[in-house]
Amino acid sequence: MLPTNHPLIQAIIRRTGIHRIPQLIATDAAGRPMYKNLDELRGITQRYTYRVLKRDCLDLPPKVYVRIPIELHPLQQRAYKDLLRRLREGLLEGDKMGRPLTKLNAIMYLQRILLGTLPAPMTASGQHEQLVTPAQNPRLQALLGELDETSEQVIVWCRYTDDIRLVTGALVEEYGAASVVQYYGEVGGAERDSAIARFNKGEARFFVGNPQAGGVGVDGLQVAGQVHYFSNSFKYDERVQSEDRAHRIGQRLNVRYVDYETEGTVDTKILRAYEDKKDVADAITGDAFEEWLR
Repeated sequence: MLPTNHPLIQAIIRRTGIHRIPQLIATDAAGRPMYKNLDELRGITQRYTYRVLKRDCLDLPPKVYVRIPIELHPLQQRAYKDLLRRLREGLLEGDKMGRPLTKLNAIMYLQRILLGTLPAPMTASGQHEQLVTPAQNPRLQALLGELDETSEQVIVWCRYTDDIRLVTGALVEEYGAASVVQYYGEVGGAERDSAIARFNKGEARFFVGNPQAGGVGVDGLQVAGQVHYFSNSFKYDERVQSEDRAHRIGQRLNVRYVDYETEGTVDTKILRAYEDKKDVADAITGDAFEEWLR
């Protein structure tokens, strides 16, 4: 972390007038976090680990990654800027249960605006409310546009239950109820099994769920040719595991992984965090280790 007397930290304090000390990670010339002792950690773990890589065991086609730029609706732009201002000035308090505002909650509130929802601290009701209609939602419309360009089966991962319902509703309206199955916390065990079976048999074209429920240990989704991330979390292991629901034994297609990004927002921070965490993981395991050190 940058020390309190670092010029950047002091400049932020002077500019914003905040009382707490900002916590910023030191970065190198390439903008990557400057983690310490990774070479030592690698040496320690190598004595106790043995790895066999998927690419050495399976003949799978390479993954293809795509980012779709999203321009916010004016209502979203104003709400995002207003929430950022309130957070910087310390004007946002905890939730209605009296729990203090955390950095994680602040990030989630900002992300909800990007997804078309006005977070609870900004509403009179104290509940999350729809900020833009589905027809006005640029991210949803971009997703529908992408899906209209393909006939392949598709997985759509969403971080929040509200997003699953939003995406499912739009797909049902566009393609019919039989085209979509859901997989998330509120879906029971038998219904989950049915969703996987229907998708695997090609009876449903779209599989909509969240990685917390369906991103690990679920087989039968390798019939998908595309995987769309309507919203992401910061959990890199969750992301990697959810990607591999489609990239496993039986896959014959170059799976296309699509992220939706409003540049310069929480979207960008999450995607950069994935890159940074992969750098650290590669350094510890030895993948491209010498390049990372340079």
